[in-house]
Amino acid sequence: MTATAIVAELGDARRFGCSDDAVRHCGLDVTVHQSDNKRAPGHLSHEGPELLRWALFEAALQACRPASPDHEYYRQVARRIDHNRACLSVARKLCRRAFHILRELGAEALAPIEPAPPGEEVTPRRSLISTHPRAPTRSARASPTRR
Repeated sequence: MTATAIVAELGDARRFGCSDDAVRHCGLDVTVHQSDNKRAPGHLSHEGPELLRWALFEAALQACRPASPDHEYYRQVARRIDHNRACLSVARKLCRRAFHILRELGAEALAPIEPAPPGEEVTPRRSLISTHPRAPTRSARASPTRR
């Protein structure tokens, strides 16, 4: 569900110059107000689609689970700052990852799926999980270990 919302709301990633532009579009970038040597703490800009921010944050909430491929990154950030800000950092990372995957796929990412001929099974060419370098294997996802 969240992957569908991310693809639908992010749209054609080729319209962004870099992944920072995609994060800015999502409204997950931190605004900074600075004058001379004083810097006020930033807050989220909240620009862009609310559904996209929600979907990325919901996906990032799963990073606190030990079976998540981004769990180690979440733990590193959560040690320095609190849980919510660590989830926002993971959400920005997921947005950047989605940008790069969608840009690499190009027009194929938004192309309609052709139905399979009767009697044949359709298998996806690649999935978002399998493109992650630390993604667990299918058998590891099926039986997560508890700590």
